[in-house]
Formats: sequence, structure tokens, C-alpha cells
Amino acid sequence: MNAPGRQPLWLRILLPLFALYALVGYLVVPWALMQVAPDRVASALDARLEMGDIHFDPFRLRLVILEPRLTGPLDNAGFTPENVVTADRIEARLLVRSLRELAPVIAIEIDAPTLHVERAEDGTINLTALRRSSADSEPAPTTFGLQRLLVNAGQLTVVDRSRPQPFATSAEAVGLDLRELWLPAGEPGPFWLGLRIEGAALDLRGQLSATPEFDLTVTLVDLPLALAERWLAGGGPADRLRGSLHGSGRLTLQQGGVPRLADGQLQVHGLDVRLPADLAMAGTHLQARMRALRVNAVTGDLWPVDLDLGHLGLHQGQVSIEHRSVEPSAPAAADAGAPADRGPPQFALRLAEFSAVDIDVAATDANLAIPATLDVGLRRVSAEGLHWPANPGQSATVTVDAALAPHGESSFVGNLDLAAGRLQGRLDTTRLPLPAFAPWVHAFTRLGLASGELGHQADLDLQWASEPMNLRLLLDGWIEDLAMADPDGIDLIGWERLDVSSLDLDLTARRLAIGEVTVRAPDFRFARLADGSTNLAGIGLAIEDPSEAATLPAPTRESGPAWHWELGRFNLDAGTLNFIDETLVIPFATRVEALEGSASDLTSNADSRAQLRLDGRIPPTGSAHIEARGLAMAPLADTDLTLDFRGVPMPRMSPWIGTFAGYRVAGGRLDLDLAYRIDQGALVASNKVTVNAMRLGERVDSPRAMDLPLRLALALLRDSDDNVILEVPVSGNVDDPQFDLRPVILRAIRNVLTNIVAAPFRLLAGLVGGSGDEQLDRVVYALGSADLGDEQEAQLLILERALGQRPALGLQLASVHAGEADRDALRVAALERDLAEHSADRDAALEFLFRERHGDEQFEALEAVHRSAMPAPDSSPDGPASEAEASDSRGGTSSGTGTLLIELENHLLHGINVSNDELHTLARRRAEAVYLYLTDAGLDRERIRIDAEPTEVELTADQVPLRFELDALDP
Repeated sequence: MNAPGRQPLWLRILLPLFALYALVGYLVVPWALMQVAPDRVASALDARLEMGDIHFDPFRLRLVILEPRLTGPLDNAGFTPENVVTADRIEARLLVRSLRELAPVIAIEIDAPTLHVERAEDGTINLTALRRSSADSEPAPTTFGLQRLLVNAGQLTVVDRSRPQPFATSAEAVGLDLRELWLPAGEPGPFWLGLRIEGAALDLRGQLSATPEFDLTVTLVDLPLALAERWLAGGGPADRLRGSLHGSGRLTLQQGGVPRLADGQLQVHGLDVRLPADLAMAGTHLQARMRALRVNAVTGDLWPVDLDLGHLGLHQGQVSIEHRSVEPSAPAAADAGAPADRGPPQFALRLAEFSAVDIDVAATDANLAIPATLDVGLRRVSAEGLHWPANPGQSATVTVDAALAPHGESSFVGNLDLAAGRLQGRLDTTRLPLPAFAPWVHAFTRLGLASGELGHQADLDLQWASEPMNLRLLLDGWIEDLAMADPDGIDLIGWERLDVSSLDLDLTARRLAIGEVTVRAPDFRFARLADGSTNLAGIGLAIEDPSEAATLPAPTRESGPAWHWELGRFNLDAGTLNFIDETLVIPFATRVEALEGSASDLTSNADSRAQLRLDGRIPPTGSAHIEARGLAMAPLADTDLTLDFRGVPMPRMSPWIGTFAGYRVAGGRLDLDLAYRIDQGALVASNKVTVNAMRLGERVDSPRAMDLPLRLALALLRDSDDNVILEVPVSGNVDDPQFDLRPVILRAIRNVLTNIVAAPFRLLAGLVGGSGDEQLDRVVYALGSADLGDEQEAQLLILERALGQRPALGLQLASVHAGEADRDALRVAALERDLAEHSADRDAALEFLFRERHGDEQFEALEAVHRSAMPAPDSSPDGPASEAEASDSRGGTSSGTGTLLIELENHLLHGINVSNDELHTLARRRAEAVYLYLTDAGLDRERIRIDAEPTEVELTADQVPLRFELDALDP
């Protein structure tokens, strides 16, 4: 019997067990999960699990995990570790019905979860990369039931770096309610999913199972198509997708089947879609913009796409055709690993009837930096029986009636064969206003179209399914009243009418043939702008270097045949050329009128020689004639060009001469005979310039002027008929990218003029048959003398004859002396004159003059000094010294006496004063001697000028040179 107040034994055992269970449940289980779960996750996944807190209710079997975070993959180079899964709270409950079902039945509720899904460049997904590889076999699937999965306020981010361009998006307000889902298989259960993605609302509800199998009603509101464009990024069936999508329908999937749509309704507002070339004609992209597109009664399989459309409606649409150059793909590389039999097509569409009224169509070329677009108003387009892919032999009749304001008309009637990718028919156009094509033309050439009308009749055959695309066009056409402007808006070219007859274009044969082109009354403007460019530099014409035509490789099957073109004849009638050069110091403008000419045999054949003739008038009296013959495809390999200009007024040349020579031109007429020969890139040219009565005006300040005495050069060249004839040979290699003809010609002219000015007297000697060795540039005088010798007079006679042939030359004579050398010579001459006046005996005259000028006492003192310095005469048995020795003091044979005479002479010379005036008089007499001789020989006195200021010169071989200088007489 138990003692009073004591608890029963079972209760004393149960209470501790209950307390222990509660303690383990509330404390130990959360602690154990906190300790074990991260390690288990790390061993099974390449990830790190972190949890904020864990609560477990052992009595309700309720587990709550706060702020869980799974980060990974950790050791995968393809991913940067991210928070793959996070949530504010996860609650999982094991239901009592699990005992009845003999399998776990779980209810899960997740608050504010986030899921980050990322696909690496190699295609792997971060979720699959989390799992670590293991040698153990996969465990057998466990059957359990998900009584309910409830997700509140979820967020999903998706990043795909395997796309051509990385793709990223996110979904917000994700809500999910999934019930009675049994794994691994079971009956469909109720399903609902709702979310917002980039402003769009998506709602799916219906039945879903894990087989998979579903029957859902889909509602989509305001989905931006730009989301799909970003995901495709050039890798899908569309290059561009814009607009907002609204749709609904019933989406079903049977086990083992394909998704199928029924009762589909689709609306797209602001649609903008562009299809790449592989879904359209090769190299041509199609783009459509619609204010609204509606499709009703859509039924069919979604993959592969095989749809029947009950009605297709286009409203206020705009369609553009965009041409883009594409490189041919290599079939082996593109289809590597693909099966030989591709099976059924991946895209099928059937449309019984299509019609569009009042649709704007834009033809665009996307090869250009600024796309050029031609807008055409389609008044009516109709087609029947359009299927894609089309059945062989099945074609649709197509009719198009279009207009281009204000009065252009264009029509097409033909057949469209989608199976063969071919369009054939008749295309007629009348009065098509070319200004409407201005953006298109400007995109190609940057030229502005101010006016012009186009008309033609053409047979068209377009095959876009071929590789490459083929176009055959047979056309007769004309363009009237054309006016085109350069990029600055200034008139460049225009004409009254251009006629093209028998144009035949064949892209497959790569051939363009034109029978004849005639241009009537063209007006062309060419200008060199102040910055050195031309008004043609910015028009953007893509012209290949024709010099490469002769070296092009032979056509191959891969590259295709080379283009062949030919123009039978080109005619020019009543043309005008306006030429402007703003690079010169004096801006220049001229006009060539009445241009008439023709060109023939223009063809791409390598051995075909084209011919060109052009005549024009240069007001008021000048004329121009140009002829050329050469290889049309290789003009730098074989070309002959002659240019003849006659009677061109020289004042018109003032801008060029002022820029490069520093002078205006006051008068004269110019004739040019230019002949150019190019043989395999080597240029040999002769330039003969003849100027009559040329007169230079005032100087012009030009930084590019050649540093040459131009007036002197022209005076050297001007003959007695007042003509200046200059022959300038030019040579060079035109294949050199640095070759520029104008500076080459200027350099050649400068070299010729430099050589003339550098050796003008050689030129003068050549005029009178001299050898060039004559020193016509000087005469030489003996020291102290102004007398001309025979040799000097002979040279002066040749100089006078040469100057007679160059009436524009003047001669400048310097008054020269040799300074002290001439002064000493004048002293000697003066002493000799004095000595001759006193005595024929020079020694006695020296003694007399010295005594007279310095006194007897100084003479006797000098004599005593010199006699004391003499040695004593030798004694000999024969007697005193010889008479010759005794006469030393008189005859100077004795050394003492000789030195006395020398000293006497030196004293006398130093006593003679030669003034500067005497020296200057000698200098003037020398110049006057030349002046008198030349004028006596017949040279006009006005052509000789003597410098009044004497000049001291250096001796040449102990002679005094008087060098001549030439200058130009005015004008």
C-alpha cells in the first residue's frame, strides 16, 4: 500500500519522459538541426546553408525555420556564389492523415521566398550544379503527398549568360497554391499560379499533376514583348520584338503529348517585330509595326508550331523591308551534328485569305549607319491561299496598287510562289517624285534630291530562296528635271532629262548591261573647299579601286563569278561645268560651257579599251578639248590622255599663281598642251605651257608661295615675241598611295624654274649657241686697272647678243674694288709714274725722290747704316776689288746697296696716299667700262644699271672679278 501523498509510479515515470520529450523537441531538435543541417547540406550540395532561427513544436509536429539562406555553388568556376534560395519563414507540418495514407503528407507554407536561377555560358544551371557527384546509386523515389504548397509574396530572378547577350529578369508578387500533389505520380490536383513580371500579370489556374499533365486556363495581361526580345537576343526567330501582349486560351498537355492551344485569343498593341534573313529572303529582314494585331480562333500544336488562324487583322500598320548584307554560311560547320532527316517543319501556318488596305510600307537598308527608308502608301494589297511552308507548285496571285505623293503611281500584278521563293510580274511606274527617295539616296551617297521624276516599264523576276538571292530586271526608264545637292545643300548636279534604254540586270549572272545612256543639258559643280577637301569628298560613294581589276583572282565556285557590266554608249549634250577653288589665296571660280562629248566601249572586260571625247568653251574666248583611251577596268595600267586648252585668259589664273608664286596676273593668254601616258602604274607626262603677253600684278601674301624670283624666271623665259614657253616633264608611280599629281607638277615646275634662276647665264649662253662653259656672268680686271682685255670683250659681245633675245631682262653692274690690294697697286702705279718723270735711271730716280721728300740727312743716315752693315772687301795681290763690286752702291748688285734701294722704295710707297675716293673711282671706272662696251655694241642703255655704291670683293687668281646680276624689267 502506497504511502499517503505520493504520486503513482507510472505518473512519476511518464512525467519525466514527457518533460524529456518536450525538452528534446523544443530545445534539442532545433539545436541539432542547427548543427547537423549545414553539414548535411554541405556534404550533399556544393552550397552553404545558413539559418536565422529554428522552432519545433513536438506536439503539433510543426517546424518553423526563420530566414534560411542557401548560398552556392561554392566550387564551380562557372558561377559566382549567390543566395540561391532565401525566405523570411518556412513552416512545414506533418499531417495526422499520414497515418491513414501510410505515407508522409506534408503541408508547406513559405513566406517571401526568393529564388535565383542562373544559367552559365556553358549551359549549366546553378540549381543542378549544387548537387555533388556521388558514387552511390540514386535512392529509390519516396512516395509522399503534398497536401498543400502555399507561397506568399515570392520573388524569382532569372539570369541566362548562355544567350548571345546575357539575359536577366525578375518576377514579383509570386503566389502559388498547389494542392493534393502526390509524388512521384498521382491524379491532377487544383493548381493556381499568379505573378507579375515587368509590369505584366500572368494567371494560370486549373489541374496539374506530376506526370506531367495539365489542363489550364491562361490569362496574360500587358506582357512587354521586349522581354522576349531580350531573351532571344538574336538567337531566336525574331531579331526584334516590341509591344504589349494580351492573351487568353486553354492550354492542355496529355501525358506523352505536346502542348496544345484551343480557343486562343491574342491581341498585340504597338507591335514591332523584325524577322532575320533566315526566315525571309536571303539578306533581307522583314519588320512590321502595327497599332494593333488581333488573331481569333487560334487552334493547334505549340511545338512544333502548327497553327490554324481563323482571322488575321492588321490595323493602322507599317511594314518595312530591310536589306542587309550577309556572309554565306559554311554548311558543314553550321549543320555539324545535325541529323540528315530533320523531320517535320518546326513552323507551320495556314491563312486562307489576307488583305490589307491603306497600309504604309517602308523599304529600309540597314547596311547604312543611318538607315534609308522609302515610304509607300499601299492603297490595296490582296493575296489568297497563303501557306507557310508552302506546297510545291502552289502560288498566290498578288495585286498591289501603290502611290507616292504627290502624284507618283506604281502598280504590280504577278504571282507569288512561296514554295519556290519567287515573285514574278510587271512593275510600272509613272511620275514617281524622286525627292521622296531623298533619305534612301542620302543614305547611299549623302546627296540631296531637290527635284526629279522617275518613270519606267519593267519586267521583274525575284527569287529570294536561292543562294544568293537572284533578281532579273528588264527596264526602259527616264529621269526628268533632276537636281541634286551636296551634303552642304549646294547644287551639285542636275539635268533636263536622262534616258536609259535596254537595261538588263541579272544578279545570278552578276551582269549589268545598258544599251545607251543620254544626258541632256547636265549642269555639274566641282569645288575644292577651303580645308583642302572637295565637294565630292563627303558624298559617300563606295567606289572600288579600278587598278585592282587586272589583278583580281579568277572566279571560283565559292566566291562566285566576277561582276560583268557594260555600257554601249554614253552621250553628253549641252552640258555645263562650274569649277570653284577656295583653297587658293584668291578664291577662284570659272565656268565651262557647251560641253559636248561621248564615251563608248565601257565594259568590265579586262582587255576592253574605252574611248572618251569631250569639248567645251571657256568664256570669253577659251576652249578645251580632252581625249582619252584606256582600259576601263584598269585605267592605271594602260591609259593615254591628252588635254588641249587654247586662249584661256591669264587673269583667271591669278588665284593659282597668287597662291603658289605670290603674284597676281595682270594680263596674258594661256595655251596648254598636256599629254599623259600611264603604263602599269608608271606615269610619264609632258606639260607644255605657252603664255603670251603675260604680266604679273601686285604681290600676294601666300604661305604656300614658292620661294623663287618669279619675275626674273619669267624674264629669262620671255622671248622677243612676248611668249613664255615652259616644258615640264613629269613622272611618277600612280600606284603609290602617296602619289598626288598636283604637287608633283608643282614640284616639277619649281625644279625647272629653280634650275633656270640658279644658272641664268648658262641659259643665255645656250640662246646664242654657246657651250655653257663661257663665263658670261663676270669680267676680271688686273689689280689697279679698269681696262678690258680681248678675252673680256669677247665674253661681253656674247652676252650682248643673248640679252638681245630676252628683252625683259635687265643687267645690274657692281662697282668693285679689291680693297688694300687695289690700293697697293695704285700706290705702285703712282710711284712708277713719278720715277718715270724724273729719270730713266730708276735707282737714281729713287735716290732723288727720297732726298726731295725726306731730306739729304735722312738719306745719308740710311746709307751709312747700310754701308756699315756691308762686309770689308777682300785684299788680294791683284789689288783692290773689282769694278763690279765697287759699283754696288750705284747698281744695287751689292746686298747692302740693294737693300737700301728696297727700303728707299718702301719709304716712298708708304708716303704715297691713295684715298678712298681714288679707290671708288677705280671701282666705277670698271663698271663704266662694261657699260660702255655693251651699249656701244647695241644694248639699250635703259637695260643696264650701275650700282653707285662701291663694293669690295675678293681676288680671284690675283684678279678683281666684276660679277653681273640679272633682274626683270617692269612690267
